[in-house]
Amino acid sequence: RGVHALSSFAPTSGTPSQGHLGLRAYAFTYWPYVETLVYWGGSAGEGLILAPAAGVVDAAHRNGVQVLGTIFFPPTVYGGRLEWVEQFVERRDDGTYPAAEAMVAVARYYGFDGWFINQETEGANAETARAFVEIAAAVTAADLHVEWYDAMTESGEVVWQEALNDQNDAFFQQPTREVSRTMFLDFGWTADDLRASGERARTLGRDPGDLFAGVDYQARGTAGLSRLAPVLFPDQDPSGVSLALFRPDETLWQDEENADQRERELWVGADGNPGQDDEGWGGVARYVPPAAAITTLPFLTHFGSGQGRGYFVNGADLSTRTWRAQGWSQHGLQDRQPTWRWWVEGDPDRTNVSLDHEVAYQGGASLAIDVEAGAGAHVRLFAADLVIPAEAALRVAYRAAAETPFAIGLTFADAPEAVEQIPLRSVNAWRETRAPLAAFAGRRLIALSVIAGGEPAVSLNVGRLALDVGPERTRAPHNVRVERRAQRPDGALAIGLVWDAPAEPVHHYEVFQRLPDRSRVFVGGSSGPAAFLPSVTQTDSALRRLEVVAVSRTGHRSPAGTVQL
Repeated sequence: RGVHALSSFAPTSGTPSQGHLGLRAYAFTYWPYVETLVYWGGSAGEGLILAPAAGVVDAAHRNGVQVLGTIFFPPTVYGGRLEWVEQFVERRDDGTYPAAEAMVAVARYYGFDGWFINQETEGANAETARAFVEIAAAVTAADLHVEWYDAMTESGEVVWQEALNDQNDAFFQQPTREVSRTMFLDFGWTADDLRASGERARTLGRDPGDLFAGVDYQARGTAGLSRLAPVLFPDQDPSGVSLALFRPDETLWQDEENADQRERELWVGADGNPGQDDEGWGGVARYVPPAAAITTLPFLTHFGSGQGRGYFVNGADLSTRTWRAQGWSQHGLQDRQPTWRWWVEGDPDRTNVSLDHEVAYQGGASLAIDVEAGAGAHVRLFAADLVIPAEAALRVAYRAAAETPFAIGLTFADAPEAVEQIPLRSVNAWRETRAPLAAFAGRRLIALSVIAGGEPAVSLNVGRLALDVGPERTRAPHNVRVERRAQRPDGALAIGLVWDAPAEPVHHYEVFQRLPDRSRVFVGGSSGPAAFLPSVTQTDSALRRLEVVAVSRTGHRSPAGTVQL
């Protein structure tokens, strides 16, 4: 049973192609608990069709989550027009549907995984409903994911069923074909509705887990989830239906000051321990096991959420004054995210774990762990499912106060109660160390953690955590070129930059401006071969050069590809 999240990252008409200056952005990071992210949006006034922003797609795929765009035909009371629906379902004389072909082409071109179809405009008929069935089936047959929203029935009327039944199952499954991969059941369901829906799915030869019971987090919050949990996740006679959260991004938009705490309560519970059996909601983690974050090599994280106040390379802040003053948000620069936030065993009340956006080794953040003197903490970070090869090594970049006692912990399937420790030596400046793992070859790793504590107090930043079998190198990006430029009111330039990618795998790209004194500053980045640079300072010098560096999956930086402004 998976979890789907229907999240809005920005107003439909204000969705940035990649990122922007400023920290006010929804940077989702609880990927291990989500199977599919629906990039929610659309309105009569701003547009009916919303493709996901590139950075969100890349961050999701990096964490093993698929992303769907949204097609939204709003109710007439919100500006919906039946003529838009009729235009969408038009077909050619040969019986094919241009809308289906366009849905496939757009998803493949932009690299996302399918579409969420939400048809709520009144006035349609059974012929229109059959056209939607054909369009959904054609997109599904092209091996894309279609999720159908329970609103339109097979008669063409908009009547929310809050269940899978004989009024809407044609949009889900037909005798000889799968129409939609999943279906979102509207919010008014009951326990009986879920049980009946699960049974009907089985009758159709489908897994009840392909049905998603919608919960309106925007309206209900975690208090509503707490009340619904016994129905969604009963101890006995489970329906098998999955969970869909509508607008979990409201953790940010409704309460920016406490957004991190609200997000943690929603996904992993207030204390971050999925085994804690407190009353109340307790987080998605209590009911849904997370996907393992480490399943293949290489594995690399710098803990960045895709946001920062500065931008760091090997511990040095290379951001401009503008970037530092405003901060930045770029989902495509997000790292692999910890499974648990923050699951602390030992002395959790005397331990503080957080993302530090002031100090980083790479990107915009590092993991900060502080433990009071005399206390001890086992901070569980990443779930894993990986057999360690003989040539594997652990790489850690860290900065710790002198005499700080700490180690990296490895937990294996053959001894889940034991934790193997790799001790690290304290240093006051950033240090990267490599520890061979040949002694653990052939064992299945199930968790990666940090163990710290004792005397004196612990003050530790972890800026890189990696498992690999040696460095991956990549060549420089080539044919770097400026496609667009625009003058900003402050005199700087906004630039659209593109280049040809090297053949080797790339984790992300960084773009720097070379200054007249030969120093360089960070002006943008992306996970694909194009970047929007929101603020590039113009200089009077002849040296007006941009440099693009490819960073491999093990953190190796290529030579720079360059372009003159």
